[in-house]
Amino acid sequence: MAYNASQYPNTPSSSVKRTAVITPSDTASILATKSIFVVSGGTVVLKCSEDSTAQTFANLPAFTELTFEVVAVLATGTTATDIRACY
Repeated sequence: MAYNASQYPNTPSSSVKRTAVITPSDTASILATKSIFVVSGGTVVLKCSEDSTAQTFANLPAFTELTFEVVAVLATGTTATDIRACY
């Protein structure tokens, strides 16, 4: 039987089913993630789904996964590159 992703619910504890490149922006929001993956290290300034203010995560090494429900990665202050949204 072939794998059919729709057979398996997309819950917070299920595996990542899709990724997308995040372009940091001070004005745009993104669909809430399961996590974000920082391929090239640096600082990431982000907002989680229930944050009223942005949070800064400094000096992240390359290949860091932040398991937060992120709704925005801000351009101001973010120096990390190649950031991926995991859904």
